[in-house]
Amino acid sequence: MNDSCVTCRKCLNKWLTTLSRSKHREVDVQLIEWLLRFFAWIARRPKLKIWVIEDDPDRNPGGLVFEVENISHSKTSLAPIVKSRFWFPKRGEYHKGRTIYDVRELDRDFRP
Repeated sequence: MNDSCVTCRKCLNKWLTTLSRSKHREVDVQLIEWLLRFFAWIARRPKLKIWVIEDDPDRNPGGLVFEVENISHSKTSLAPIVKSRFWFPKRGEYHKGRTIYDVRELDRDFRP
């Protein structure tokens, strides 16, 4: 298992199978270290609250106006291009949608 491959199911399953067959203490220590790295990654990831203030699809460009608040414990920022995935109702069913927004605000840094 490669250190950068933290969330790969194939690697994790292979590693857990090896762990269940092995009686070595070193493997137990590796499992604990991996779990600690995983939970640390979950705790450090950025968490943002987004409020949509205005959504006017007919106005081109700049039809979407929103506010963002950083609710995580670390500093983060928005990229100039924000990719969004969402679900929307259409004809009684939910469909997956994707869109890309250009962020025009120059100050995109968010402190905790």
